Amino acid sequence: MSPFLKLLVLALTTTICSSYSTSSITMRKGRPSAKKAMSSLSKNANSPTTSATSIPSNWKLIPDIKTSQLPDKDGEITLIDTNLDGIKDGAVNPTGAICCASFSGKLYAFKVNCSCCQVPMNKAKILPPPETGLLEAPRLSCDFCGSTFNLRTGEPVDDATKSEGAGGNMLGGMVKGLMKSRGRKPVTVYALSSDAKDRVLISL
Repeated sequence: MSPFLKLLVLALTTTICSSYSTSSITMRKGRPSAKKAMSSLSKNANSPTTSATSIPSNWKLIPDIKTSQLPDKDGEITLIDTNLDGIKDGAVNPTGAICCASFSGKLYAFKVNCSCCQVPMNKAKILPPPETGLLEAPRLSCDFCGSTFNLRTGEPVDDATKSEGAGGNMLGGMVKGLMKSRGRKPVTVYALSSDAKDRVLISL
């Protein structure tokens, strides 16, 4: 391996470890707006009708997570360890972590790692829809490589610019350039809901 690639791998490893170590979730109570936002979004995502004892098979309970722990401020992203087998991904995501983000009164959930550079996106930028074009959903822009996605569908969109407070950094741009041959891939997004006990459910 060339010295340049060794340096690049070391920088990526440091970035990933730093992102995970600074994103632990803390318990915050008394925030009904987060549940209201999730209810609003879930109605558009075939939310299940749940009771305390009955959960449809395609919806999984996220252990030890309540609606009060979800973000409720515009642009806020919270990292949540689901520990669900359907989300765990070997050494890349051993705890089945996902990111939850709030924007304009709605909650969104997406895979923790950027599909381009594989860096955790708990520090990504949440941006409004572009002023031009047909895209009406907010955008998710990786803070490392600048890759940008439709926050509702996960599909890649035109990358956000520096003038929008996004665009990634120089090292991320280099990684993005190396990954161009793989083509642009979407980020996995998830629907969220809650049950009568304010526990959080995720659709897999």
